[in-house]
Amino acid sequence: MSSVLHYAIAILGISLLVIVHEAGHYAVARLFGMRVLRFSVGFGPPLIRYQPKNSPTIFQVCAIPVLAYVQIAGMNPAEPRDPNDTGLFPNKSLFARIMTIFAGPLANYLLAAIFIFGIALNGWPKAQVIVNEAPRAGTPSALAGLEPGDQILRIGTKSIKSVEQILVRHARAPRADLDYTILRHGREIHVRVRPDPAINGATPVGRPHLRVVIGDFNGATAPARQAGLLAGDRILRISGHEITSIEDVIAQNSSNAGRVLDYNVRRNGRELHIPVTPRNENGVGRIGAVLHGDTMELPILGVAVRTRLGYVPASITSALKKTVTYPYSFSVKQLEGIVSQIQKRSTEGMSSIVGMTRAVASVAESGARDVIFFLLHLSIAVGFFNLLPFPALDGGRLIFLLFEAVTRKRPNEKFEAIVHTVGIVVLLAFVAYITIVRDFSG
Repeated sequence: MSSVLHYAIAILGISLLVIVHEAGHYAVARLFGMRVLRFSVGFGPPLIRYQPKNSPTIFQVCAIPVLAYVQIAGMNPAEPRDPNDTGLFPNKSLFARIMTIFAGPLANYLLAAIFIFGIALNGWPKAQVIVNEAPRAGTPSALAGLEPGDQILRIGTKSIKSVEQILVRHARAPRADLDYTILRHGREIHVRVRPDPAINGATPVGRPHLRVVIGDFNGATAPARQAGLLAGDRILRISGHEITSIEDVIAQNSSNAGRVLDYNVRRNGRELHIPVTPRNENGVGRIGAVLHGDTMELPILGVAVRTRLGYVPASITSALKKTVTYPYSFSVKQLEGIVSQIQKRSTEGMSSIVGMTRAVASVAESGARDVIFFLLHLSIAVGFFNLLPFPALDGGRLIFLLFEAVTRKRPNEKFEAIVHTVGIVVLLAFVAYITIVRDFSG
């Protein structure tokens, strides 16, 4: 696909999230009999306008078809208000007003839940530890009967999702036989693995030798591909820095956007030096390569294993459970991230609509599954962000409504209007700063 199509997909995807958010406000407002004057997709002069018969709402698509908004009668304190007009927002019950405001973020969480349910049924991404190649003859792995492609599910009763967990299990029982549960050709089998204590007696598990291997590329224009790297290349060093994990590669690339790096790789038994220049994406260097990693040689077992991302279909019950647990856990991580950034006084990792569009466009190169997975995270982020207790956001409006619920008195409308106006100004200034500093200057 061309980059133009990638950006079109990104714009449509992000617009979908905002349209769903506003549709939540619209649907609940109409459910409680509020008059919605306008449902607009985009800003600027309207290109398409439609008003259904006997409906107070004008639906329109504007010249700048990015984002969306709904206009509910009576929400603007500056509007003249008839206390007898039952269609106005402020004339509705406190419960109706709370639900109308809350419905926007809730719609984003529901959209994310739908995405999660569909992905989970088709295959949720899950880390898997795989035997990478035939074990060397006479080694514990060979004697136990491990074969290339075997997935290590469990050691004893402990699920294995990373190579590090294997090392931990053997470090805790360095001389013991351990029961491995293996998935081979769709069947679970059990094998007994007896580690070789003769290997590095000072360190019973031996010294693991990590491999980081190029797996694939994110499109034909990926800097790694254009530089001459090939699938299967093992990365040994980057500009003299020894590579011992995928994180090492990411660290070297991300901090050297636009700079030429010397990639020392092993290919077909030969060591090569290839200059690679990470592309600048929102201030972060990326080479557009998929890394097969953490392939690790375990001397005590005489086997090479690697962690890969597999897609495991879930049952309907598990998929439904994930629609609740995953948005919750992701929101908790977002909150922890915000607290951390406030403590550090940093805007690192934040992005405006420009940066998000670029990010989605980049992900679009990897296919529909990755785009949907990325958008579900963005949908949760939009819902969570709008629930923050900041003026002008839905969370800020909910604070005033909760104040009314506790005190049984409505806050001063002029004061509330001033607070939200100041909030809008601060938000716009912050967005402008992030856009200029992070998304353009970076």
